[in-house]
Amino acid sequence: MRDPLDAREHRMRPALFLVLASLAAAAPLRTHAQQLPTYARALGDTIRYREITKSQSWLRLPQDSILITSLHDATIALTFLARDTARAWYEALELDVIEPNERRRPATTAALYLPFVLAFDARGHVTTVSAPEFPASFGGVSDLTKQFYEFFPELPPRALTIGLTWADTVVRSDSGNGKYFRSTIIGRYTVAGDTVVQGEPATEIRANQSIVYEAGSPVPGKPLRTDTRLAGEANQVVLFAVGSGRMLRKQRSGVLRGTLNYVGGARPIAIPQSYAYDNTVEIVR
Repeated sequence: MRDPLDAREHRMRPALFLVLASLAAAAPLRTHAQQLPTYARALGDTIRYREITKSQSWLRLPQDSILITSLHDATIALTFLARDTARAWYEALELDVIEPNERRRPATTAALYLPFVLAFDARGHVTTVSAPEFPASFGGVSDLTKQFYEFFPELPPRALTIGLTWADTVVRSDSGNGKYFRSTIIGRYTVAGDTVVQGEPATEIRANQSIVYEAGSPVPGKPLRTDTRLAGEANQVVLFAVGSGRMLRKQRSGVLRGTLNYVGGARPIAIPQSYAYDNTVEIVR
């Protein structure tokens, strides 16, 4: 006759196997949680992202308001070279700006596959070393030379454990041909939890950002220039896969307000303006 203890042991084994399987499945998550997060940058490795940005700008005139809407829809490829260097290009691109009396949708075929060269370190600090010369028809529609200014979020020098918080300040600026641009982003970040994206474990990083944009340029054909300053807040959610070293998704929405100034004429003109946008970046599988 079978010992009742033996029967109990057999009844317990399936439950034990389930527990062991659960522990095995959880082990990679715990291991990744202790890793220092870095971007994977293997030589010759190529990744693609789809980016969609929709925005609305309002100019508050004395008797009326002007609404300008825009769309940026792009598929971007990026391959890694040696010595913290990457090359990037557009594989698909749509630009669309709608103003009260005009709609501009420039042809973009000539902009495809033109190379950016980037300095790209393991933590995601990205600097544009060189950008393509884009068609003149893009003027006043989009400045694509700044495509990678805020594309990849920078990672902290610590493991992404749940509850981790940190802050940083990122300043970007450039100038030339009478134009200038400067952005200052003060970010406060929190590791909010873990999730799974198409079967891949990922860490959710939430952020609140204080943003200041400053820019100026000559007005074509007139002895005037514009100077503008916008300031406001944005919220951002990033899903980063520590195991593969990939940003899987980034979503950011913000509202900025400021003034557009025309200077150089008989008297300065100041026009209040506001800018709201939604930006989504997602890896292409």
